[in-house]
Amino acid sequence: MDIVGNQVLTNQTINDGLKAWVNAQQGRAVQDQTLKRELGVIRAVLNYARRAKALDLQWVIPRIDIKTEKKQRPVISKEDYQRFWELIQDETDKKYRPWKEFVFTILCQSSTILSELMRLERKDIHLDGETAYISLYDTELKTKDRKRIVPLPFRTNQLQKLLELMNEGQESALPPSVVKMTGKKAEWVTSESNINRQLNAYIKMCDSEAQAYTTYSTRHSFKLYLQIAGVNHLDIVLLAGWTGNNIPSEMLKHFGRQGIESPEMIKRLEGAVRSAMHFLNERDEKVVQLYKS
Repeated sequence: MDIVGNQVLTNQTINDGLKAWVNAQQGRAVQDQTLKRELGVIRAVLNYARRAKALDLQWVIPRIDIKTEKKQRPVISKEDYQRFWELIQDETDKKYRPWKEFVFTILCQSSTILSELMRLERKDIHLDGETAYISLYDTELKTKDRKRIVPLPFRTNQLQKLLELMNEGQESALPPSVVKMTGKKAEWVTSESNINRQLNAYIKMCDSEAQAYTTYSTRHSFKLYLQIAGVNHLDIVLLAGWTGNNIPSEMLKHFGRQGIESPEMIKRLEGAVRSAMHFLNERDEKVVQLYKS
């Protein structure tokens, strides 16, 4: 680790810098929860520097009161899903990047969230078998009880192409221009709030009724469409990785990795996703039928 810059480090300069950073983030309307999380990363870096360089410094981390009210999560309509499903493949759009198409192709057909895909490694992506899926058992997750299998019924071939396109010899699924490895820990090259802003701006292009869609809306919507399709409640728990002390969650722990990663279980879960999210693939299937005819 190197200390760079020409400013003398004192308690006051560090405290002033922290306050200035917080004020700047709040001025950009970064949510309180995100701000508090990123401030935790900064604190960890400062603590590491103090230990590594034996710095005789103390600082006060600004207090962040969570004032952002929890909002109802909007459900992405089937029509908006279909529009977005087409848009993410439009390479003429100035916002298009292969890694964004890769991320959204997975988000739209699963319960995954952005931070899980950021930490995803290439070895945990299985696209060449009878049933394509991602294993999140070796991925660092928000909650350890969310370790699960993520079936991928749609656009498997395209995901494979994108994975090869992004291959620069790195272990992570996403390219080094987007995700960096610090030791064994994956981090965004830019801030999490910047990545969220980029991707949320993308998904809002298909927000026909201004519902304030975000990347997290895909997880919320996925679970709802599973329920609407009449998917077995235990299968929903297995797919979504719900946590808690309820009976289904305890059964999820009881099955363990060996049971849930069995080919029969993966195939069963893939069928549940296909039945619930079938509308995603309607246009792709029509194109194939036209081609065959």
